[in-house]
Order: sequence, then C-alpha cells, then structure tokens
Amino acid sequence: MEKTEQRRHPRLACRAPVQYRDLRQPQASYAGTLTDDVSVGGLRFHTAEWLPLQHRLLVQLALPGIPAPIRTVAQVIWTRKQPHSDRYDVGARFVEMTTEDLGAVADYVERGARRLS
Repeated sequence: MEKTEQRRHPRLACRAPVQYRDLRQPQASYAGTLTDDVSVGGLRFHTAEWLPLQHRLLVQLALPGIPAPIRTVAQVIWTRKQPHSDRYDVGARFVEMTTEDLGAVADYVERGARRLS
C-alpha cells in the first residue's frame, strides 16, 4: 500500500538549530536540538524526551541567512521513537507566529527549493 502525502506545505530538509520549551512552564529552560526539515506549516526535529500530542512549545528557530531567530508557538502533532535509540522524532505545527517571521520562513523554504531544482 502506497503512503499518501498529507502535508499542505512543501518542506525543506535542513539542519538548523532550534530551541524549545513547554509553553505552560515559563521558568523552564530551553532544550536545544537540530531540525530535520522545515516548512511554513511547521518543523521536524529530534529530541531525547517524549513529547505528548497536542503539547504546545515555545520555539526559537535559527535559520541560516535570517538574522533574528524565528519565534513561534508550535503544537506537537506526532512523536515517533527512533529505532534502536532513546531519541524521538517530533513533528510540530506552527500555531502562532508573526507575519514577519512567517514571511521569513516562506522565503527561506522558497530559496532552498530553488537551489535544489
């Protein structure tokens, strides 16, 4: 059976630094990792901790060529344990982002897609 693509937005494979923390715990420290890919709709990254579905995160994303970090609230839409590892892959959807940051992400993905074509 062939898997059907469910994403609304094209994604760009990239290894960009990302920091996140639980939105409900303002005193919590940020955890840091790298993205696997990013789109205007969200991002995928690895983490050592299991993050529950619907969990909201405060995210700071440092995309190459963009001077200021992208700040957003993202919601966990899936979490998968990596085979033979204690780490997890996480997919998160952007739910709150400024128009300026959304435009910066869109430009970054578009420039990356042009380089690949």
